[in-house]
Amino acid sequence: MKRNRIIIGSASLVALAAVFAVSPWSFNGSGSYSKKDLPSLESKSADDAKRWLEARYIDQETGLPVTPEKLEWIRSQVRKSPVSKNISFMEQGPDNIGGRTRAIQINRTDINQVWAGGVSGGLFVTNNRGNQWYRVDSYINSGASPFISSMTQTPDGTLYVATGSNEEGWNGNGVWYSQDEGATWSSIPGTTSCTEVESSNADSYVWLATNSGLRKWKVGDAALTTLTPTAGPCTALKVSKDGLLIVGAFGSSNKTFVSTDGGSTWTDKSGASSSNLVPQGAPRIEYAISSSRVAGKYSIYAVRTNSNLQGMNVSHDDGATWNQFVGASGTPSNLDIYRNQGTYNSIVSVVPNNNERILIGGIDVWQWEQTVNNPPAGGFEKLTEWFLPPYSPKYAHADNHEMKWDAQNRLYIGNDGGIGITNDYGQTWYPANRGYNVTQFYGIAFDKDGAVMGGTQDNGTLYNDHTQSTFQEFREVNGGDGFECEISFYNPKVMFSSVYYNSISRSGDKGATWSSFVPFFPSGYDPAGTDGSSFHPFHTEFVLAEYYDLNSEDSVTFVATKDYAAGSTIMIPSMATGDSMSYTTPTALYFDDTLYYNDLLTTTDVSVVNQINGQTVLLGNYTWTPFATASGSNPPIIGDSLMVDFPSGADTVVVQSLGTYDHYYGENSATGRFILWGLIQLLTT
Repeated sequence: MKRNRIIIGSASLVALAAVFAVSPWSFNGSGSYSKKDLPSLESKSADDAKRWLEARYIDQETGLPVTPEKLEWIRSQVRKSPVSKNISFMEQGPDNIGGRTRAIQINRTDINQVWAGGVSGGLFVTNNRGNQWYRVDSYINSGASPFISSMTQTPDGTLYVATGSNEEGWNGNGVWYSQDEGATWSSIPGTTSCTEVESSNADSYVWLATNSGLRKWKVGDAALTTLTPTAGPCTALKVSKDGLLIVGAFGSSNKTFVSTDGGSTWTDKSGASSSNLVPQGAPRIEYAISSSRVAGKYSIYAVRTNSNLQGMNVSHDDGATWNQFVGASGTPSNLDIYRNQGTYNSIVSVVPNNNERILIGGIDVWQWEQTVNNPPAGGFEKLTEWFLPPYSPKYAHADNHEMKWDAQNRLYIGNDGGIGITNDYGQTWYPANRGYNVTQFYGIAFDKDGAVMGGTQDNGTLYNDHTQSTFQEFREVNGGDGFECEISFYNPKVMFSSVYYNSISRSGDKGATWSSFVPFFPSGYDPAGTDGSSFHPFHTEFVLAEYYDLNSEDSVTFVATKDYAAGSTIMIPSMATGDSMSYTTPTALYFDDTLYYNDLLTTTDVSVVNQINGQTVLLGNYTWTPFATASGSNPPIIGDSLMVDFPSGADTVVVQSLGTYDHYYGENSATGRFILWGLIQLLTT
């Protein structure tokens, strides 16, 4: 037996105030609403985000960007400040959504252990090939910067973590290393920011691409060794497995230099493509060297970008001669790899078993395979689509920055969504972010019941009311780059979220649906959401102000004491003012509705225990798909890996054990409708 309850909304005094870049402005409390689709397919400029971040690191005394030395001094003063023993923090997550990742490293002696680093979230490790990640607390506790740019491991087992990057808006505090798989850490003397670190199988040297040029070092060296072939920074670097072939970009114009003797001598390979050289002048260049030789020679690839593709070049003879196999291409075209973000997201990797096939990371992951020799030519194919649901085998998050292969040719990629994996050279993919909490939040909100919400970089607006499969699991309620957000104190179902350039949305059902909220702007303003508008900031900022009265509630719970037909008007007194609120029932309400159990309708479904987190998953309640490596049977068998579409998003389930459960149904005596009770404990008389 149950009683019908309805929630009736009352009018609360609510104002939404936005902060704009042009002038102070107060909102009069009214606005217009229009239906707008979920903006999950929107993608904005990474340069805007970088400028926003740089504006947060301004020295208030000089008005100039804060120097690394000043920033470290500020941090040291904060660490010296008294710590309150009465305040404790508890992490809220997300433990199922990652964030921007530029560094991955597989342990040379144990492919189950993989390290990954966020650009502002610190270092994490997995001991089961990405099924579960854990924060490496010893790294941060040693004083290392969370701004991780690159990683490598030398044959002696030393793990190197570089911090700071010329692709990001913040500096690092050196290159850090651990000789005991992350238990303890030290920094390489004389290092600050470093964009890339590399190593080979030949020795224990680590190679460093820095703003001062190319350096190398090994444990025990008193100082760095300089190997720069020309003046200026080293902005990109790759070293072959045998340590003999090295390719790098040097100077302000990113000129390509090649060494075939381990860095003792260098040859300038920059010039016109028509002269079998690599053009200089690209704002960004990325290299890849094959893992093996063919006919005694390595293959090297160079990908040159500005906001879009400038060209790609290949050498199949250790960098002696180069051929351009594709020229400039961008938006709009069929080869729109970078979508105006070529200086932000760019990576290239040679497929381990085919020196004439590469994977290219931009907005999505593409492949190019050579089909013609002399000169090399071939075709492109897009392998991933960032806007597909995460459980799709073609899904990988947008904005790719890193690619690393393990000894069994599993590829790990790092992007703005965290970690992605393919076991079949890019034909199918899946995200692997459980526990990898490096999500970057622009703004946060919370409600009176403890639920939290946040706007995140390239991962939308995320919400956690602690009802998902884990306490820290979030679900995406709005897309794009989420910025400031708010939840109503009176009615937690009411939320506001935002994306770029003052585009604000409102939801009245905890993020299930959204409507556009358009404030009244002064005449002459561009419409809200206008890309690049000088009237609207990239980072939308606003505040939700509500009239606060302990006796005020924006809703009341009504328990029917008699039957009401559909369309009946019910008058309910407000707890705040005593005024009556009217509510028209959309459907009939019944007093003391009775549900009769009907055992003929009971069905049996399969449950599994997830080996990853011990959670019991009722498979009959969700859509699920077995991985390619699974048995493919239904029901699954122990050991199968499944992608389960939970309400909070798709996630991996590894079958530890199987069971069964019953679905029960009841019949409403008033309406004759059958109602699913689900998994319950039946009472008998």
